[in-house]
Amino acid sequence: MNKRRWGVAALVALVALVGWPRAAGAHPLGNFTINHYTALTVRSGAVDVRYILDMAEIPAYQELQSIRPDGSPDLTATERAAYLQRRVAELVPGLALTVDGQPLALRATGEAVSFPPGAGGLPTLRLVLDLTAAFVLDRLVDLRVD
Repeated sequence: MNKRRWGVAALVALVALVGWPRAAGAHPLGNFTINHYTALTVRSGAVDVRYILDMAEIPAYQELQSIRPDGSPDLTATERAAYLQRRVAELVPGLALTVDGQPLALRATGEAVSFPPGAGGLPTLRLVLDLTAAFVLDRLVDLRVD
């Protein structure tokens, strides 16, 4: 192979290496962030609310310190239940569901906590809270969650 072909082959290889698409391994949160998400499902007789709290590595570490002294995400069933009970008691009073300005009573129907892997092998924390409120939809209304 002559020098010109070697040069072209090297250039093509370089362009392929640099320009070839690669999968991004982006973290959905910054290391210090806490994200809140709320989804509403209006059905016959009730409004269901799914509230999700996502904590990145640093706030998850701080939260884990409040659950167990070693900060490990390997919770026992007792630790998990106590944490969920405490967080539900803290969060539910701070959530408000109103219909046409009138508050509806939210009742917790389920909760879960998980620790998805984050950057550097550190855990993140994801708390999912399912709530419901009795409601009869008989006309168009203004539905709001705060």
